[in-house]
Order: sequence, then C-alpha cells, then structure tokens
Amino acid sequence: KLSILDQGAHLNKVLSSFGNKFLGQDYPKNLTSEDVVRELKDRFSRSFLKDKVDVRISDGIVADAAAGSDTIKIREGATFSRKDIDIFEVHEGYVHVATTQNGKAQTTAKFLAKGPPRTAVTQEGLAILMEILTFSTYPLRARTINDRILGVNKAEEGANFLEVYEFYLEQDYNEVTAFRSAMRVFRGGTLDGGSPFTKDISYGRGFIENYNFIRTAIRSGRPEIIPFMFAGKLHVDDVPLLYARHLEGMVDMPKLMPAQFQDLNGLAVWMSFSSFLNTIDANVVTSYYDSLFRRYL
Repeated sequence: KLSILDQGAHLNKVLSSFGNKFLGQDYPKNLTSEDVVRELKDRFSRSFLKDKVDVRISDGIVADAAAGSDTIKIREGATFSRKDIDIFEVHEGYVHVATTQNGKAQTTAKFLAKGPPRTAVTQEGLAILMEILTFSTYPLRARTINDRILGVNKAEEGANFLEVYEFYLEQDYNEVTAFRSAMRVFRGGTLDGGSPFTKDISYGRGFIENYNFIRTAIRSGRPEIIPFMFAGKLHVDDVPLLYARHLEGMVDMPKLMPAQFQDLNGLAVWMSFSSFLNTIDANVVTSYYDSLFRRYL
C-alpha cells in the first residue's frame, strides 16, 4: 500500500529532474503586488466571479496570497511572475473563494460556507487540481508543494528547524524558499522538531483523493455528482450524500464553478482515457522509450 510519503518521494525524484527553470517561456518575477492586484481584478471582472471577489494588498500574511470568503490578499512588498497570477486566479479565486460563495448562497445548507479542519484536504487538493487542469502550474511550483511532505516527515522524525532548512537547501532551493518552506513546517510547533504543522501534506493527498473521486464517478456513470465538489467547504467523501440531499431539495446546485466543471465533456474524456492508461505496465513502457533515449540522445 502506497503512502503519502511514497508519493512525496516519487514526485520529488521526477520533478527534480526538470531543475528550477521553466520549460519553454521564462516567467521572471518582475511584477509588484500592486501589479498583481490590478491584473487579478481585471481577470475576475471578466470571469464567473464578477462582483464576487475583491483583491487587495496585505502586510499581515506569510503566504504570497491568501483567500477569505470574498477577498484575496496579496503579500505586500513581494515580487511575482505572470505564472503566479495564473495560479492565484485559479487556486485562490476559482476554488477557495468560489466554494465559500457557493456555500453562503445555499438556501438551506448554509453550513457549507464554513469548513471544519477535515475539509482542508479536499479544498487544497481541488485547488492543485485546478492549477493542473488549467496548465497554470509549473515543475518548481509543484515540487515546492510536494516537498513539504518530505519536510513534515523529517520534522515528525525529530529534525529541528535548522535541519529541515538545510534539507531544502540540499534540494537546490534558494535560501528564501528553503527558509519559508521550513517555516511552514514548524508553524505552531516547536523548533526542536517532533511536532510539525501537518496541513501542508493536504495538498498532495487532496489532489490524489479528488482525482480518484472524479475518475471513479466517470467510470461509474455518475458524472452528475462531480459539480457538487464546489457546493461549499466540504470533504470529497461528502459529495454523494450532498447530491442525494440535492435530489431532496435540501442542497442547491453550485453556481460558481470553473469551465472545466460547468461543462464536464473534456474532463469525462480525459478521465476515461486515464482509467485505461493506469492499466498499462509503466515499467515496460519506460524500458522501451529509455532504450530509444539512450540510443539517440
């Protein structure tokens, strides 16, 4: 049985092979927080979140961006790339704000506007899934999120802040990224290790859970339940129950959703092919193409 740690180790190996550069076009961090606010406001004004979200600068957040129920905060004094804006748009806006707004808009089930801790896995995993579905993410971004799993594991095993920081430096992160990644691991805990803040494993775990849920819903002929992943702050295991209550008139259909979930045709085809591809022996395929790479490259 594979674990979250196995996932982290596997993806670290694959994503590290790309190095720290973009594949193709470069995206320099030459935009100010003011630039980001202006761009996001313009994008949201032309999206399904029109008049539903505000964007402003904040000097009180550690992350580059953070979403509230109807506001996205951008860290003051930071610099950003165009790719960062793409990610903020889908991660903070299309998922975190949209699910909150859909919960608040419920006629009866207004509790869906507030998420207990168990919903963090689904919410963060759904945000990562949207980054991938919209081609907004990039290898270093994915590796940074994935390697938080490894950092949490080291702290669980007793590594202190300095040791986790040095681990990230060994993974070829710069000093700022390494320090901030270590800082996330030790939020609310002790710097001596043994009690990390484990929320950051929810991104990778949530992506796997959401992906498998969508794939299973497609294979089982129940695609109509998939949009209810956006009904509010929920755990993916709640979706079948929420859909059943929708049929009884107790849970409203979510209205604010990205295009991929409003029109499920593309997602259904992708997951249909994916379900077959997962049956192919990856070792045989890898061996065949690796032989070609060695011969010609």
